Amino acid sequence: MSQADGDRRRRWGRRTSGVSRREARRPLAAIASQFVVAASSLLLQVVAFRQLDTGGPGRFALLFGILITINAVQSGWLGDSLTVLDRFDPGVRRALVRSQVAILVGVFVIASVLALPVVDGGRGTALLFGAASTAWVFEETIRRLLIARREFTQLVVNDVAFAVGSFGLVGFTFVTGATFTLETLVLALLAGAAVAIAVGVIQLPAAELSRGLLGPSRMRDVATFGMWRAAQAGLRPGSMAIARFAVVLFVSEQALDELEAARLLLAPILTVVNGAGVYLLPTYSGQARAARRLSPPVPVAMTLVGGLAVAYGALALVLRVPLSELLSDGSVNVTVAGVVAWIAFSVGFGAGVPVGNALVARGRSRTAFEVRLVDAAAGVALATVLALLGLGDLVPFGLAIGTAIGATMLLRRLRSLPAADAALAAPDP
Repeated sequence: MSQADGDRRRRWGRRTSGVSRREARRPLAAIASQFVVAASSLLLQVVAFRQLDTGGPGRFALLFGILITINAVQSGWLGDSLTVLDRFDPGVRRALVRSQVAILVGVFVIASVLALPVVDGGRGTALLFGAASTAWVFEETIRRLLIARREFTQLVVNDVAFAVGSFGLVGFTFVTGATFTLETLVLALLAGAAVAIAVGVIQLPAAELSRGLLGPSRMRDVATFGMWRAAQAGLRPGSMAIARFAVVLFVSEQALDELEAARLLLAPILTVVNGAGVYLLPTYSGQARAARRLSPPVPVAMTLVGGLAVAYGALALVLRVPLSELLSDGSVNVTVAGVVAWIAFSVGFGAGVPVGNALVARGRSRTAFEVRLVDAAAGVALATVLALLGLGDLVPFGLAIGTAIGATMLLRRLRSLPAADAALAAPDP
């Protein structure tokens, strides 16, 4: 081998090694991003438990559930379209921009109306929540652009910016000795989103931020994909929101406080699950467009994520007492049954994320929605029955059964794809 050939191979080795290291960091950065998001949410809810009166943490959980549901719907329509479709196609871009404008207007109105019964008719608080929700979904669009670009390290920076803005306001409230209220927490959500939006505009290149409102659009193409994905994305948080309302209606606000405290003990593994989804959708989408086998193979990813949920759940169960005291200063009772119920939910939810993303990456957003609809309907029905029986801490078991049904059906649908598609979802021989 000549000296020139040797030099070329060494340079190629350095380049491929650098790419490999970047690829290895991407899933870790995706999970780290979700940890920052979850930690911010967790700390806000800890503040709610420690600063608000009885029922206050539950009301904040209800508002947060509304926000997450709305955000999931817009992410399904807009965020997943940014990832799976060609966002640089002029017609697609115009459709996406017009969708964003309509979503921002709709979110303000819908969030404000939905907040009214939660805040006992306080119009000012409801409008503030509408503004926070609008800022939140716009900030989520910026996050999804970073995800579509697979810039997960920049995503972490953006999520840290949200935490800085949000907790900067919380800290200011404590330092000034102002009264801490539900409105303070809503304002913290708004402040965090505003800071993250400002940072995101700096992070993204001009090509990602061009407007493109005028001219013909491919709205039908975007709607064909986005409609089913948006509907599917709203099912999970929507199911949880309905379950929360059922607990308040048929059990008590105190029972919802206890249920939310138990859920927060499982927040770290739910964060890992969401991080896996953040990484797998753009990864599977890129592999599908290149007609490559999906890697990691879907069954392996399902087993890995579900297994992590089991392992962490066992740890949370062992540390239930000290963690619950740290969370609520001992004022909220976290039962063993409540923790086990949320463990079951996290396992089913985690197993379903990789296979659901694989179907969406293959363009089967309608198929994924149809399965998730069955999953959600079964889960909500069972959760409501448990609430009617007064078993508030067992309500997540109902949702868990739904997730197990959904994961099983999704895997069957994936395996039943035509041979050209099914081969891409199967592990290498």
